[in-house]
Amino acid sequence: DEVRVREEAGVLHLEGQVTAPREREAAETIARSAGDWLFVANDVEVRVAEDEAAPSDPDRALEGQLR
Repeated sequence: DEVRVREEAGVLHLEGQVTAPREREAAETIARSAGDWLFVANDVEVRVAEDEAAPSDPDRALEGQLR
């Protein structure tokens, strides 16, 4: 995970990639509390690893019941 920070005209830009939504939210919370910014632009992407993105067996079972 990597979050890059840059400031431009009172706007704090967060960029990069993390593996969980809570990490993205935490980066924004920390940024907001760390300074007096006009705006925090959170452009951090959440990227889930391929093995984590695959549906679990219960998901497949439910999917079969819905068809």
